[in-house]
Amino acid sequence: MLNALRKTNLTLVIFICSILIASRLCTGDSFVYDPSKTLRERFKKWLQTHSILYGGKEEWMLRFGIYQSNLQLIDYINSLHLPFKLTDNRFADMTNAEFKAHFLGLNTSSLMLDRDQRPVCDALGNVPASVDWRKEGAVTPIRNQGKCGGCWAFTAVAAIEGINKIKTGNLVSLSEQQLIDCDVGAFNKGCSGGLMTTAYEYLIANGGLVTEADYPYTAIQGSCDQEKSQNKVVTVQGYTKVEQNEASLQAATAQQPVSVGIDAGGFIFQLYSSGVFTGFCGNHLNHGVTVVGYGEEDGQKYWIVKNSWGTGWGEQGYVKMERGYSEETDSLYTTKSKHMEQNEASLQAATAQQPVSVGIDADGFIFQLYSSGVFTCFCGNHLNHGVTIVGYGEEDGQKYWIVKNSWGTG
Repeated sequence: MLNALRKTNLTLVIFICSILIASRLCTGDSFVYDPSKTLRERFKKWLQTHSILYGGKEEWMLRFGIYQSNLQLIDYINSLHLPFKLTDNRFADMTNAEFKAHFLGLNTSSLMLDRDQRPVCDALGNVPASVDWRKEGAVTPIRNQGKCGGCWAFTAVAAIEGINKIKTGNLVSLSEQQLIDCDVGAFNKGCSGGLMTTAYEYLIANGGLVTEADYPYTAIQGSCDQEKSQNKVVTVQGYTKVEQNEASLQAATAQQPVSVGIDAGGFIFQLYSSGVFTGFCGNHLNHGVTVVGYGEEDGQKYWIVKNSWGTGWGEQGYVKMERGYSEETDSLYTTKSKHMEQNEASLQAATAQQPVSVGIDADGFIFQLYSSGVFTCFCGNHLNHGVTIVGYGEEDGQKYWIVKNSWGTG
């Protein structure tokens, strides 16, 4: 097979933006143990399904408590009849902090420094109403990065695999491990995070990628194996950045799979199962994924996103993420409230007329211990406390609501 492969020169398209991002629920890690035999049996079956073993009874009880806490979140979110569902996937015995520490790996400090003058791809002409590069045979099977923050390598490779198929007709699984072991420097740090653009720069400078078969994935960072990395089958000539709006991303995706950066750090994204993900947006880019298409379902537009957490997460390793919200906000960086009839503009108009009663999620330990300043934590959507908005303003460029609470003056 290798003898039949020809080295291919490619130009990549990359899109770095915070599209549709999971919320960060501002809740502490409070584990409520339920002696219910049914729940314990469910947990035991879950352990068997995912082939998980613990070091002893103490760890078993700790993980059972976390699992139960996550089940409460899953049941609550699923009861809201949203366009997506959660499930007790293989991350269900982890706190959100543990999950983020092990399974995210986009180097945001690199992103802030990566301000070169690459050509920018903007929206051009008409594009198809829907695209699915999986149906065109341009997407390799879902990979599993394991507890290695190498998502940056997986999305870089996925985009290259896609454009290679489109240009040559050959779908070849390429090596993420080559990037993790060999592309190590100021920005890319193997399993400790990296960035797609610097991966492309490395490939341009070092002759390209070898196959997955020649340099297989190990989920740990090792020394660069020069012998394994010799037989390069695909080279990269350059890459193009995409304007940060959905029209440009749609135009780019109509041409090829596209690398993107997202905020995947929320509980809801961690436990996502199916449907069109319409979670709250964040702007802490911490995970690299690949947009492999787009479409519409029951009037809801979505992106088809390939992840690298195995087929046990999401829809066999994919997530459909809401598309079209920036048509309303005119910016991919604008967060939009969900599950409320009124938007912030309407709330502002109402508050200009009188104090307004609102419900909030005040369950987090950060809110519990709040002292002063503009509270900017991303909060959940479990409305459990009533407060009153009595005004609004701006301080040092930070807009805020003035909220009256009922917990005394202390």
